[in-house]
Amino acid sequence: MPHKPAKLLLVSYWFPPIKSGTLRSYALARAFRQNFGEVHVLSTSNRNRLAREAQPLDGLEVWALPTLDYRTLRALWARGHTHSGEGGKLTPVGKFLLRLLDSLPLNPLIGTGGLLYILCGIWQGSRLVRRRGITHLFSSYRPLSDHLIAAALKRLHPHLRWAADFRDLPVDPFLGNVFLPRLHHAFLRRLLRRAEHLTTVSHGLAEHLQRYHPHVRVVYNLS
Repeated sequence: MPHKPAKLLLVSYWFPPIKSGTLRSYALARAFRQNFGEVHVLSTSNRNRLAREAQPLDGLEVWALPTLDYRTLRALWARGHTHSGEGGKLTPVGKFLLRLLDSLPLNPLIGTGGLLYILCGIWQGSRLVRRRGITHLFSSYRPLSDHLIAAALKRLHPHLRWAADFRDLPVDPFLGNVFLPRLHHAFLRRLLRRAEHLTTVSHGLAEHLQRYHPHVRVVYNLS
C-alpha cells in the first residue's frame, strides 16, 4: 500500500500579507512546506484591513476566515488600514481596555480573532481535514483564538497530531496582562491537554509553559 503524505493545517491569525507579527508563523510554514505534502493556513479576513506586505507563499494555501473583532471595528471606524499600537504608547485607559480584551471571558468573543473567526475556523478546518486528509495541526499564539480553533479540531478529529506554539506567555507574571490569572491558568491546562506538545521560542518561556503541559519543546525563530 503506498504511503500517504502527511498534510498540515496551520492556524495563524498573524500571517502574510499582514505586515506585522507574522515572521515566526511565516518562516515555520515555509519550513513545513519542505516536509509535508500539503500545508494549508487558516488566517483572518482582517488581512485586507491591516497593514500589508507582499511575501511569496511558495505553494502554501491560505484561507481567510471571516472576522469581526475589535481590530475589525477599529479599522472600520478609522476607514483605513491599521495595526493596534499595543505597547507603551497606550493611555492608562487604553491599557485597561487591552487587558480586558485579553482576559476571559471577553477575549474569545471580541478579542483578537473573536467568536466569528473561531466558529468559521472550526468549520473550515474540519472541512479541510475531511476533504484534504489533514494529518497534523499547528496553532500559533497569539491570539488565543488560534488555539481554541485547534483544540476544537483535535476534539472533532482525534487522529490529528497537534502542536500548540507560543511566541509569548498567555499569562505574563511580569506584565500582568490579564485579569483573573488563576482562571486563565486552569483554562489553559484544560484547553491544551489534548495537544501532543507545546512549542515556544526560548527555554525561559518553556519553563513557564510546563505548568500547562508536560511536553514543551523549544523551536528557535527561523530567519
